[in-house]
Amino acid sequence: MSEVYPDYPDVVLGIVIVDCLEPQRLAVFWSELLGRRIVQSREHWVDLEWAPRFGAGLCFQQVKHAKTGKSRVHVDILCADIQATAARVEELGGCRAEGYDNPAIIVMLDPEGNEFCLVPKPGGG
Repeated sequence: MSEVYPDYPDVVLGIVIVDCLEPQRLAVFWSELLGRRIVQSREHWVDLEWAPRFGAGLCFQQVKHAKTGKSRVHVDILCADIQATAARVEELGGCRAEGYDNPAIIVMLDPEGNEFCLVPKPGGG
């Protein structure tokens, strides 16, 4: 808690780090999807704009090996229109994941194959 954010919890999920082969490429994809600016780009690391009102921060860290298998952790993207957001993901270079049949959500893959879910935002969608 602080004077600026008096109801901010003492412990929060602060930043999600995505291991990837091409941090700049993934940062551009997620920047466009989430409407967050890229605020820092170093050789092996790229940060998106972050503030408490955005939820967790998102950064991309270069690793030497491509993803193999299903991710053990994924993010849910809350959206007003999941069908329109899925189309936007595809325009940006992502795609729908195969083998998921929950009609309430859409499982997508970013350009490096990282799974994430499109979920109706609370109170709508």
